[in-house]
Amino acid sequence: MRDIALVRLDGDRAEALVFFDQNSTRADVNKSAAVGGQFGLRAQRQDDTWKITEFNMFGQQLADGTALPEC
Repeated sequence: MRDIALVRLDGDRAEALVFFDQNSTRADVNKSAAVGGQFGLRAQRQDDTWKITEFNMFGQQLADGTALPEC
């Protein structure tokens, strides 16, 4: 994770934006690539513990073009 920003905090509910860097290396050609991304999340406090209740990938698709599954 590179950074996280709290967008909204309302009692026991929170919304945040998460920014990340991802590095990968292809073993067959030994080449690396870096890419940045972001996603949103919602969380709710339950018994003094914050639990993630939803991820928002902002309409991004998987590498094969299919839609991401929802949680």
